[in-house]
Amino acid sequence: MSAVRSFLAFVILLMAVASAVAGVGARWVDAVARTQEPAEMIVAPLATDRSVRSAIASELETAAKREIPEAVDQIPNLRATLEALLATAVDNALEDPGVENAWKQTITASRVALVEDLDAYRSDAAETPTIWLDLSPFVTLGREKLLAAADETVRPYLEQVAWDKDVRVALGRPDATVTKLASETIAMAQHWKWMFVATALLGVLGLLIGSRRGRWVASILAALLGLGGVVLGRFALGRFRMPRADSVEGAVTGRLADGAVASLLEWTAQVPWWLLGVVGVSVVALSVAAMTKKPPAPEPDPG
Repeated sequence: MSAVRSFLAFVILLMAVASAVAGVGARWVDAVARTQEPAEMIVAPLATDRSVRSAIASELETAAKREIPEAVDQIPNLRATLEALLATAVDNALEDPGVENAWKQTITASRVALVEDLDAYRSDAAETPTIWLDLSPFVTLGREKLLAAADETVRPYLEQVAWDKDVRVALGRPDATVTKLASETIAMAQHWKWMFVATALLGVLGLLIGSRRGRWVASILAALLGLGGVVLGRFALGRFRMPRADSVEGAVTGRLADGAVASLLEWTAQVPWWLLGVVGVSVVALSVAAMTKKPPAPEPDPG
């Protein structure tokens, strides 16, 4: 009977550990999807990544050159002058301290739009959403730098340029399976608090069901298994690398993947120590239980 109780305690406590780890992961997913700070930490390296800057600069220059009116071709060399100014303005914008704020605005707008699309997909799965990178903040910053760098002879022509502020780059369009998984994941992640409630309830239940010493053995084994799973998961995550590409899509996607991995590793850095703490407490409790003799059963009344 004691062995059965200990086994049940082990299963329940293992479920408690799994629920706790899932809660940590769900909390991270919810924070990244619906709050600003974690996403900003993920994209912070983008501002200094040379490949990303180069790809963004190329995209902005191409978009800006399309907006130069055909009327400038009536003046010799004016188009070439304007295009050179555009290239300089884009470079200056991406070197400007304000580029960090532009990145924050870009990622915030892109994140909010993607989460809204994924939330809407659960009620209408007719079409999978496209993941867009909104470059509008860079357009605004580039225009400011362009007008500041232009002299009086060309500024009137630049002011006539119809700036397209809705500059977006498609980072990809996942298939229906991936989209459904992502949509359901961010929906489930909103309930991360209940995962920790389940952890507490399962933990108490497991300890109550287990025998006097068996409960602590079960707790040690469950925590060690959880620790092994977390360590292996973090090890595999740390070795993940996404291939780079020269395009905006490839450069940004690769850097975002690296940032997300780094963020998740940082978020879960304390989990192994928490599980080791559970092991330590359980070992102490087991030692105390082993040193404490079980009170003898009362003798039957001879009368």
